[in-house]
Formats: sequence, structure tokens, C-alpha cells
Amino acid sequence: MATRAFLLCGDEKAVQAVTQILDELEVSFEHSSEPAFSLKRLATQRFDLLIVDCDNAQNATQVFNSARASNLNKTSIAIAIVEGKAGVPNAFRLGASLVLTKPVSLEQARNTLRTGIGMTRKEAQEVKPPATVSTPTHTSIVPPAPIPTSAAPVSTTQSAPPRIPTTPIVLTPVAPPVSPGA
Repeated sequence: MATRAFLLCGDEKAVQAVTQILDELEVSFEHSSEPAFSLKRLATQRFDLLIVDCDNAQNATQVFNSARASNLNKTSIAIAIVEGKAGVPNAFRLGASLVLTKPVSLEQARNTLRTGIGMTRKEAQEVKPPATVSTPTHTSIVPPAPIPTSAAPVSTTQSAPPRIPTTPIVLTPVAPPVSPGA
């Protein structure tokens, strides 16, 4: 299944870098700079990656919270775009899993988005139920064929399985017959 991303960002330079890398990584995406539209899309569409510009912390918080509350997007990987290194702690407080810092470079976007895609694939594997191992519901044990005690030919066909005795069988040696006059 193809990876899908939603990008909420109004910074043209950040949008250009992120969308170039999303194209390079063959990730389908939607872009908006309107938080209200973004909330509607998150309510109706599933996205693997949610990339949000956190310049407006209130809008970013609302979008991240909406995604976490949604059945469709609660497992989405949240990626925050922040202004410089100082915004990184705030991005994690908002609920981001990964962070891009402005000015967003192509290499930084490539590494972060690859990490996000890897996280979605790993999470998808963890969500799948484990492969089931079929175990028989009924096990039948066939006892070994009895050992013949005489020289009579042994039949190789059985009409019914041999019966397992409930009491132990004790074999006693038989003495050869004594002939009279010996």
C-alpha cells in the first residue's frame, strides 16, 4: 500500500523542500495552508504521515489532537516543522514524533521523511495479527502392531485398529510339551 501524507504549511520554502522529497520518495500527499480544511480532511481521510508547520502552536495543537482522536489517523506519524532548534522541545510537547527545523534543507527533509516512512511500515507490521500456526484439534495415537508369539503368518491388513488393553499384559514363557516316554 502506498504511503500517504498530509502537509499543513504556509511557508513556501518549507513546502517546496518537503514536497520535492515526498515526490522523490513516491509518497502521495495533499497540501493545505488552511487549518480548518486540514481538520476536515483528517476527519475523512487516512494519512500515514502528518506534517504540520508549528508556527501557530494553537493550530498545530488542534491538528495533532484531532488526528490522535480520529480512528483514521491516530496511528499517523506526526512530523512538526518548527522555526530553528529552539522550537524542537515545543514540537515534542505538541505530540510530534519527528521534527524538521526551518530553513528546511533537502537532506534534512529526506532523512526525516524516510524515518517517518520507516516508522509507518514498522507500525503496520506490528499491527498485523501474527501468523497462525494450525494445531490439530484431535490427535489420535495408533499403538504399534502386536508382536506375534507364534509362527503363524501375520496379516498385513487390519479391519479395525488394535485394542489397547487396560490391564498390563504379562508374557510368560511356555515350556515345550513333554512327550510321554522320554
